[in-house]
Amino acid sequence: MKLIRGLTANPLFKHGSVVTVGNFDGLHSGHVALIDKVVSIAKEQGLTSVLLTFEPKPWQFFARESRFRLMRLKEFLSVLQATDIDAVVVLRFNETLASISAEQFIKMVLLQFLRAKHLVLGDDFHFGKDREGNLAYLLRHQKTYSFTIDNLPAETYGGQRISSSWVREALLAERYDLVRKLLSRSYTISGRVVKGRQLGRELGFPTANIEYFGKHVPLHGVYAVQVNVDGAVYPAIANVGTKPTIMSAAGKKILEVHIPGYSSDLYGKYLQISIIDKLRDEIKFADLDLLRAQIRDDVARLGAALAVAGV
Repeated sequence: MKLIRGLTANPLFKHGSVVTVGNFDGLHSGHVALIDKVVSIAKEQGLTSVLLTFEPKPWQFFARESRFRLMRLKEFLSVLQATDIDAVVVLRFNETLASISAEQFIKMVLLQFLRAKHLVLGDDFHFGKDREGNLAYLLRHQKTYSFTIDNLPAETYGGQRISSSWVREALLAERYDLVRKLLSRSYTISGRVVKGRQLGRELGFPTANIEYFGKHVPLHGVYAVQVNVDGAVYPAIANVGTKPTIMSAAGKKILEVHIPGYSSDLYGKYLQISIIDKLRDEIKFADLDLLRAQIRDDVARLGAALAVAGV
């Protein structure tokens, strides 16, 4: 998978491309269906399969909504590695891009830059200044622009259209079973292990402190998780919060992970933490002995939580 950032003076993909365009926040199963269709058509026609997205997301740029982002670009690209997409093009969404018309977007980005021969789009796709362009606009003008279009029906679960908004709602409701259904995988956050105060080691439960960029995600408490370390996956306990028993005052929100039985050095490693289920809320204990007893109970419940989730 090739990553391309920004527009270049020279057109890409000289033999042409099959393109899907969107925000793709969370990469839920509906997004994956679009990507799979792009890859299939590109292989049939001997073209390059391309996903075009934006950074930041347009709704972040305009700051019209308070919704939280499901994944950072690095996490997005990591999940995309599991697909067969040939290229990911990331355009910086700024005043210039926000101000171009739908016609300019088609001519400059899709035709001149990507040499798109075929588009695969969902029915909620909008583009161009003031969101003037949409699927209907493209269908009316596809003969003019000499590309063909596939409109892929939305993926559904339980009769409801799968969307990034629904994934956010499920996370807010702590419905991690539903999140797995909508994503077709567990919800994953990631970060690099940094030096901590080593208080977990003193308690007998060493933890990896994660440089956590997803503070906006509605996670708070103790979770049964799976941790990917250099491609190997381990069951673990994650705490997202302020550690009220140990900290003398409410501190900033942190993420730390305890991998039972793991003894190798994790400092500097980039970990992917998949949320399986919530075990409990964060609690302030009267003393460290009570905290130790609770952590032992959390570890004892880990296997059952993973088994119930079927992971």
